[in-house]
Amino acid sequence: MKALIGSGAVVSLAALGSGCSGSTAGKNILNFYNYSDYIGKETIPRFEKDYNFRVNCDYYSKQDILYAKIKIGVTGYDLIVATDLILRRFIRQNLLIPVEKEKIPNVANLMSRFSSPPYDPGLKYSIPYLWGSTVIAFNKKYVTEPVSSWKDLWNPKYKGKISMLDEKREAIGATLIMLGYNPNSTDKKELREAQMKLLEQRPLLKKYTADTYIDELASNELWLAQGWSGDVIQAMRENPDIDYIIPEEGSIIWVDCMAIPTGSPHPDSARLFMDYILKPEVGAELATHVGYATPNKAAFDYIGKTKPEIVNDKRIYPPEKTLDRLYFNTDIGDEEKYWNKIWEDIKLGKS
Repeated sequence: MKALIGSGAVVSLAALGSGCSGSTAGKNILNFYNYSDYIGKETIPRFEKDYNFRVNCDYYSKQDILYAKIKIGVTGYDLIVATDLILRRFIRQNLLIPVEKEKIPNVANLMSRFSSPPYDPGLKYSIPYLWGSTVIAFNKKYVTEPVSSWKDLWNPKYKGKISMLDEKREAIGATLIMLGYNPNSTDKKELREAQMKLLEQRPLLKKYTADTYIDELASNELWLAQGWSGDVIQAMRENPDIDYIIPEEGSIIWVDCMAIPTGSPHPDSARLFMDYILKPEVGAELATHVGYATPNKAAFDYIGKTKPEIVNDKRIYPPEKTLDRLYFNTDIGDEEKYWNKIWEDIKLGKS
């Protein structure tokens, strides 16, 4: 990958994995690039059966990998799932084609909050997939004090049992919020203050991780963790002592989005799948299986009828007063170079 990035080569994706459901049938093709296990159990098999499709899947573990592949010109993907933050970069760099909403009639099912979001006004290049918030997970068996603030992740009592997300915009962003600043700050003084605060915390951490903390929370290896709401819900299913809160200072709201990269060989297949995801029962199954919130009002209502305890859970679907304390990540442009530098120093323990 480094060699490809260095050469700027345009690469054709010669082969994807087999059908996500194991199917090899279907005369129509969709090549789908997504996080692993970030889909409902029946979502792909039902789509393949109902529409006579074969869905080929490829998986990534971090958004940086997705970004690198699309940036260097890997072609062959019809549909990707990208965070709102990465989506902004793709749009700015002309790496996506329009979704053509008129071909996606179920877009009418979206909640108003997500029908023209700040990261893609008018949804020209994306369709919301799932959303959630960045939270603090904790183990009620071992963390005896009330957890309410980002400051709780700096508690020396739990040294070696704390983790932070291995994502600069999350770790630095949460620290900026804790300090009373905007998580999208480009002010070097504020960023330097956040850097020093994270260096102060570093000896208390077990690790920075964006992919192992679910299992480590479930197995009691971690007692406090910065995480994503749906991930923590997965840990809660395994360990009833796990719970989470949205910190009182505020946090980050994010939206994962479906988008069509340039070079897609089957863009209309991608649009058909987007419309399918926006069906009430399909969106409901996706959200309840994965554990994140749906941006789909029709799916939300469907969940309310079948599993009302989920829509009534204020951690998954926060009330308006909590939503008012959540920030969207914004594209910080060239200032990201400075963010990259301080993040590298934080990871190395350098001040």
